[in-house]
Amino acid sequence: MVSLFDQFYNETEKGLLTIEFSREINPWDLLQYCRKTINNIVKLTTINNIEILLKNNYSESDLGILTFSRDLHENMEVKSYSFNYEENIYIKYFDNLNGDTFWGTFFKLERPIVCLEKDNIFFPIYQHKNNTSVKLCSVIVNCPPVVKIGVNIDVGKTLDNLFFYNENKELKQLEIEDKRMELEIKRIEMESKEVDLISKKIDLDNKLKNNQQHSDITKYLKIVKNGLITQQDILDYNYEIKSRKIDILI
Repeated sequence: MVSLFDQFYNETEKGLLTIEFSREINPWDLLQYCRKTINNIVKLTTINNIEILLKNNYSESDLGILTFSRDLHENMEVKSYSFNYEENIYIKYFDNLNGDTFWGTFFKLERPIVCLEKDNIFFPIYQHKNNTSVKLCSVIVNCPPVVKIGVNIDVGKTLDNLFFYNENKELKQLEIEDKRMELEIKRIEMESKEVDLISKKIDLDNKLKNNQQHSDITKYLKIVKNGLITQQDILDYNYEIKSRKIDILI
């Protein structure tokens, strides 16, 4: 089973996601940003890994989720690990109507463990030691900070985005008369973007709560992915991120 994971997941390319801030932030805030961002990216990676399995003749009936989050202190040197069966720790995708309990657990936990099950042994589909793993490569604590995270290139491409949100701060410092109109335009653009992000999140939240969406897991996975991307967009908006950029690692 583990060798199959390597076969499927190591076909993907690795990328380096560079996140640039537009201002200095205190170290506690920076750590919180890294925690929330990595949790979002690991969830996106888990969704991507489910999609890889579906392309290789697995189905949602093969999936389940553990009722607890990943251990923060697990050994990163271990290539893989599995869980023995214990009552009430594993939720199969179809244990509840259309996967409601599965997805409810996925969203509730910070570090959800989605697994394949065979002979009462659970194999997590996210591993630390393959090409889909997420790694915090560097945090440059200068002014402003830069965070670099190793990701699956497919996941990285979904987060490859340039931001204009915080140009407003620089424009506010300009007291030249002919910049006032440009400042007003940027302010309107920023307010429109904020409203758009919030509206998009509300729309996605409503879709996620719609049980009928579960009937086609491929469509539902796209909704979940869009929800996580929007969640990261809102986080980056609040932290005044300047840009996100993905580069392929050779």
